[in-house]
Amino acid sequence: MLWWSKQPTESQQQSYQQQIKWQYPERPVSKSWAIEIRDYDTKSSNWIYVIGNLFILLLFGSITLAVAKPPEYIVFIIGFGIGFLLLHWLIYSVCFSKKFVVYRFTHDGFEVAAWDSHAEGVKKIFISVAIICSVIVLFIVILVPQAFFLLFIGPGGMILTMLTQTTNKQVWEQQKDYSQKYFDWDLFTEILLYKKRHILTLFIDVKERNKRLDKYSNKKVIHIFCYPDSYQTMIEFIQSKVNPNTPCKEGHIELYPDECC
Repeated sequence: MLWWSKQPTESQQQSYQQQIKWQYPERPVSKSWAIEIRDYDTKSSNWIYVIGNLFILLLFGSITLAVAKPPEYIVFIIGFGIGFLLLHWLIYSVCFSKKFVVYRFTHDGFEVAAWDSHAEGVKKIFISVAIICSVIVLFIVILVPQAFFLLFIGPGGMILTMLTQTTNKQVWEQQKDYSQKYFDWDLFTEILLYKKRHILTLFIDVKERNKRLDKYSNKKVIHIFCYPDSYQTMIEFIQSKVNPNTPCKEGHIELYPDECC
């Protein structure tokens, strides 16, 4: 697993729980956890990721072989290698965009908070690229001192812009797209289990939802993403909280963004 896609550690989960302003903090917690998810169809995104990287690799490789001559190979390989990494990170951030989701279950209902983890990943990428480019620019300036002003205006300006953006907290807070909702247990009419991805989907009673429009907006379902080792436990827990007559069945779920919160 890549370093920017790891699941939250136990200490990070506790930190997220403490930072969130829960609607009912006074209610005792039955269960809670934080998880990083992909709340969409991952199969098509994975194929786009593979095809996109193969295309970039073939494009850069063919240009290098067609244009570069033996003494210049090393320069072209370094240049195209950096370009490939940048485009790879771009494709990865689009195809593997994720959300951090934090759940807090109580006797009366549960709260869920979610925000895009994409911004945090991009921030790490900006810092990495800025450091790599700084080393490259410094190396070139040592070899060719006359190029200092040209490099300072071009690549140097880009590096300063990246560093400025990564230190601007307001910019990154706006990119998180934070949302938070509370759900009562009596609101759900059906449970659908998508065991392949360890998801429980709860269907919302539309009539009851309309009575509480200020709380639930126009949502028809809410997805609960679980860890594999706790999935069966969560199924039993949810069934013990909703109406005993609520039907529960297995099936495939079509995932759409923003249905996890």
